[in-house]
Amino acid sequence: MSTRHSLDALYHMSTLSTEDRERPHTIPSTGATKTVDEMTVREAREQAEARAEKAEDDYGLMCDTLEAVRAEPPRVKFPIFS
Repeated sequence: MSTRHSLDALYHMSTLSTEDRERPHTIPSTGATKTVDEMTVREAREQAEARAEKAEDDYGLMCDTLEAVRAEPPRVKFPIFS
């Protein structure tokens, strides 16, 4: 493995939380399940891209949900203080 590939592998590993580094992940292109230390650099990149896409999808869904909630009229009527 070249130095560049080693650095790439270390970078992709460092972007994961400790829990994510230890649990198995499914590689999207192959369907294989591996832990981070068993993955090739290409698999780690692919997994990182899949996580980033999911995060973007989750963010979009959250924004849509918040917009829908904001559009609803308030459910609680506040008393007027005099």
